[in-house]
Amino acid sequence: MQNDKKSLALELCEKISRASDKFRKVQAKQMFEHKLTSPQFGVLEILYKSGPLSLKKISYEMMVTGANITCVVDNLEKSIVLDAKSSQFQDIKSLIITPIVDKSEIMGI
Repeated sequence: MQNDKKSLALELCEKISRASDKFRKVQAKQMFEHKLTSPQFGVLEILYKSGPLSLKKISYEMMVTGANITCVVDNLEKSIVLDAKSSQFQDIKSLIITPIVDKSEIMGI
């Protein structure tokens, strides 16, 4: 009985691992087609789900440093995928990031 549970758990882990690998390969192909890095895709995915956000909120969501997000966003701006605008509040030193391309075009929908 215990052996059957272990065997079933192992089989399930293998199938989940294969599905995850397949998903990563498809995602990597889409990113390559749009000339995006994984962090850039992550930023766009967060913006797709949440709408315009500050850099601080994006870095929190991605669990990376602010400097890292600044570099990623700068590169997205250079590739004309994002438009970064200063916050309307004078005392907040953040940027509001707005995608300037059709969301479905980047997300492959």
